[in-house]
Amino acid sequence: MELSIAAFKEAFQNWIDVVNERCGSKRSFKNLIKVDIMEDKNFKFFYDRMPELYKKYGHKFLVVKDCAILADYDDFDTALKETLKKEKLGTFLIQECFETQEQSIQYFQSNVSFANFGA
Repeated sequence: MELSIAAFKEAFQNWIDVVNERCGSKRSFKNLIKVDIMEDKNFKFFYDRMPELYKKYGHKFLVVKDCAILADYDDFDTALKETLKKEKLGTFLIQECFETQEQSIQYFQSNVSFANFGA
C-alpha cells in the first residue's frame, strides 16, 4: 500500500501529538525536538546558511544531504516525490527556505486523533 503525502503528514502530526501527551507537556517535546534537530549536521548546515540560501534559491523547498543542497523545488510534495526517485528515505532533509531564521519557526497544536492505514 502506498502512503500518500497527505496521509504521511497526518500520521506524523498524530505521532507528534502522542509524544506530546507522553512527555507531559508541549514544552518538553519542543525541547526534545530542538536538541535532536540542532544536532543533525544537515539541519545545522541549512539553518546556519538560511539567509544566503534564500538569496540564491528564494522561497523554495531545499533538499539537503551530506551538508550540500541537492535540489530545490516549489513545494514539499514535489521535493519528496522527486528526491525519493534517487535517494533513500531517511538519508536527506527537506527544508522550506525563508529569508530569516525566525520565519522558519513553526508551532503546532492539535487534538490527538488515530487512523488505521493498514485496513
